[in-house]
Amino acid sequence: MPALGALTLQPIVGAPTVQKPGWLVSLIRLNDSNYDRYKKSKVSNRSEFAYGGYKDGNEIPNAHSTISYIIFASVALLSPESKYYKSKAVADELTEALNYLIKIQHSDGTLDLLSTNFHSTPDVGFMVTWLTPFYRMLKKAKEPLHQASLTVLETFLLRCGEALTHGGIHTPNHRWVVSAALTELNKT
Repeated sequence: MPALGALTLQPIVGAPTVQKPGWLVSLIRLNDSNYDRYKKSKVSNRSEFAYGGYKDGNEIPNAHSTISYIIFASVALLSPESKYYKSKAVADELTEALNYLIKIQHSDGTLDLLSTNFHSTPDVGFMVTWLTPFYRMLKKAKEPLHQASLTVLETFLLRCGEALTHGGIHTPNHRWVVSAALTELNKT
């Protein structure tokens, strides 16, 4: 692992030349490793309902595993130090993952935590707080490559917003996560 000081990097073609601290570059490279690991859990058979989704350790495709992939993919696409920076293949897989989320989203905008919570507004709140920063970063990049993902993600987040304004909660923690998610949506 590199030292925590600044690293001198070989620039990736077309990437801006910005020197980042070594610890940040190490995290970006770790993200690439996690991205590679997550790719193995993708449902890649186009004939399956869960196509584009990502499976958990029990081989069950679900929203949470798919969102983890979306986070890894977004960091990779947006980080010039990543080997996946501006990758068309990653951008396409990101859109497929987002389309899977739309497919499993209920008509009221909620999603399920398959182990315990169904039509769960609080789980939607957590998902929104995880995804909105990436929506803003993808939008700020103004990269045509990201347009398909942005369109699908915006649809997903708008539907989530409906769930957050009309859904229920049952613990104090859930009040805060729903409030935080609505705040994040308002920033976008």
